[in-house]
Amino acid sequence: MTDSAYCGERLMAALDGVKLARYDANAGAPLAWFGGHGVHVYDAAGTEVDYWTLGDFSKDDADVDEVAESIARHILCIDDVLERAEQEGFEHGVTAGSWLLDGNSSEEAARRLLTGIEDGDPEILDALPSSPLSGEWADSLTPADVLGWYDLDEDHEAADDVLRAFEDGFSRGVEAEAVRSATALLA
Repeated sequence: MTDSAYCGERLMAALDGVKLARYDANAGAPLAWFGGHGVHVYDAAGTEVDYWTLGDFSKDDADVDEVAESIARHILCIDDVLERAEQEGFEHGVTAGSWLLDGNSSEEAARRLLTGIEDGDPEILDALPSSPLSGEWADSLTPADVLGWYDLDEDHEAADDVLRAFEDGFSRGVEAEAVRSATALLA
């Protein structure tokens, strides 16, 4: 029997009787709940490498939804999600900022925009597009849309941080594109 076949058999034996299983692709590890209050993490060979507990210990078993949420949080690397949300916001901001100046814009308008951003002029900064998460327009983004990209909902403990990262990225993207397009028009 090959080593990989042996490892596969050990892993399958370790997962025998599982009530809920998920796979953490980042760690390359299966996570398993057999009932009770513990979630087990295995390596590819079927050796337990981690374990954590959850739930109300006054009950015999944790609730399956509670277990599923705990596993999802364990798999989710919030730092990666925040970084991705900020980058996605930046890209949306660049798109919104690209509408500030066009081929019909004057050098005076470009200079005023560039100077206003560099000086932190509230009149200019307040006129820049803001993050579009209000949902006031038919096809505009909502907080639920952004959170859905990362398999989160508005009740998730990191929801506000993810939305803030998107909005911060959006603002940075708008400013970066405004500076880039104004500088290009003045060149």
